[in-house]
Amino acid sequence: VDFINGNALEVPFPDHKFTHVFGCDAWSYFPDKLQLYKAAYRVLKPNGLISFLDMASDIPVRFHYEEYYGQVHPETIARYTSLLESAGFDQVQHHDTTDLACKDILSRMYKQVARRDRIIASVGSEAYFMFLELWAEILTFFSERKTTH
Repeated sequence: VDFINGNALEVPFPDHKFTHVFGCDAWSYFPDKLQLYKAAYRVLKPNGLISFLDMASDIPVRFHYEEYYGQVHPETIARYTSLLESAGFDQVQHHDTTDLACKDILSRMYKQVARRDRIIASVGSEAYFMFLELWAEILTFFSERKTTH
């Protein structure tokens, strides 16, 4: 596996280079997802697979953590599907992983609390509580179905 730091909208690869493109909890930060999906489509070989995990919402949402991480732009499932189809993808499927994401977040929060002394010693209490608040906020939105995953 090679990791390349760069702009996902300026993918430095030739057309049809990859069999798979994967994104994980980051693509909702792109306000113009069509451009992102077109870039992914361009580098995929014919019958290639794009797969991503991200937040979706049928209502406008604002997160407190955006103050630290930037504005999130979740789309509706229908809008994600439409954008992917507009980019050239023709077999779009959605799998709701909200319940799995909630379990994962709870596990992360438990580990953060259980290891709080070591974490605070390493990064300080402000960063520790900021991350704990971030996970609590996301978990609340998922649990209340204001957003899905």
